[in-house]
Amino acid sequence: MELERLELLASIAKMWFVDGMTQAQIASRCGYSRSMVSRLLVEARANGIVDIHIHYPLQRNEELESRLVKKFDLRIARVLTRETLSETEMVRRLGILAARLLDELVGPAMTVGVGWGTALSELINSASSKSYLDIHVVQLIGAPGVEPEFDGPGLVQRLARSYGGSYSTISAPLIVESEATRDSLIKDKRIQAVLLNAEDMDIAIFGIGDLSENHSGLIRSGNLTENDAQELVRAGVVGEICGFLYDKNGELIDHPIGRRVVGVGIQTMRAAPIRLGVAGGQIKVLPILGALRGGIVNVLVTDDVVADALVRFEEIEPVGSKSGALVP
Repeated sequence: MELERLELLASIAKMWFVDGMTQAQIASRCGYSRSMVSRLLVEARANGIVDIHIHYPLQRNEELESRLVKKFDLRIARVLTRETLSETEMVRRLGILAARLLDELVGPAMTVGVGWGTALSELINSASSKSYLDIHVVQLIGAPGVEPEFDGPGLVQRLARSYGGSYSTISAPLIVESEATRDSLIKDKRIQAVLLNAEDMDIAIFGIGDLSENHSGLIRSGNLTENDAQELVRAGVVGEICGFLYDKNGELIDHPIGRRVVGVGIQTMRAAPIRLGVAGGQIKVLPILGALRGGIVNVLVTDDVVADALVRFEEIEPVGSKSGALVP
């Protein structure tokens, strides 16, 4: 779009959103009809000239936050008070809570690694557009192949745009057909360059996946079949983060499926000073528990139902216990 057109859209948007003028007043000043002003405002939003954020009053459980930090040696925990929120609304507000935390943590010239998923999409939807930082955003894994709103490349681009930074994406699927294909892709110079950038990341942000039939993003995206998921569960896998498969004690599980994942290595992930995981809902308790015990996550954003279960689970079942049952 031509610069002249963008300047017009910005001018109309300022009069409406900042100056508080009515559409009739704008129309009179600019010589347009009211319907034309309305269309220009819609166009301004569609082209990113206007970015609207709703500042929900988010209630936190600070007692559970303190207990999580102490139990799992976290840097930071944020716990949303869920009350009667639906799962969809809960995930949306978790994203908002995580975005506010990320705004506090991110700084100029940082490198930020990005995973994928619904919770992460909600985070990026709410990331500040007022902080224009010279950050670099890096995709941590290949594209899962879901809707662009939730997929890795789209998330990376949106976050970079929000903070006024640059980005690097991985031009490959998340899970490929064979280990040989994966090894060949990893040798590609363009993918190597992205993975090299990730080695310098200051912050990694990601969702925490489970393997249940109705919730697993890997199943919904077609990267895993239900039989694949059941096979992983039998092998002891309780969760997945950026393609890393692990058990409830946080131990990585070497499985042929995991060897077909295109993305950063676990050493790169753990080298990031801030590893921010976002997930909520009862089904996520064991995946989050494993991620905490394994040190994959050191900053957590979750809901109070999960936080309470995590604390009680750790008190009753120490690391290494064979029981997989949740605390009643």
